Amino acid sequence: MRIEYKKSLKTIKKDIIQKQDILSNIKITHKHLSHLPLSKILEYFNVSSILDLKIYTNIKIDTEDFEEEYQENIFSCLCTDRDNNPKELYLSLKEAKAEALRLSYQQKLSIYPCRYSYGWHLTK
Repeated sequence: MRIEYKKSLKTIKKDIIQKQDILSNIKITHKHLSHLPLSKILEYFNVSSILDLKIYTNIKIDTEDFEEEYQENIFSCLCTDRDNNPKELYLSLKEAKAEALRLSYQQKLSIYPCRYSYGWHLTK
């Protein structure tokens, strides 16, 4: 026996709009998160769905000191190579590709996203 549960289009649209509103509100009240994808925002708040973010929509973390510190640290990275030297962090994929191309005469390099920051690294 198969039971089907169907939502009306109106209900689905209402759910989508509610989730969009919550996410928009988070990005406004927590400006330091506005550039992040949804998965990173959920990870930041340690929640599993947009609806779980609703409790954070009235909290505002937007002080000048925080913003200044955040801007200084957003592109810093603690990744190291096999010799424990700091890795170069490229802020855009385009920048990483250009550097890989520039160094391609020495050896073939691959590009991958940084696990801890928002940028790209090169690897052999």
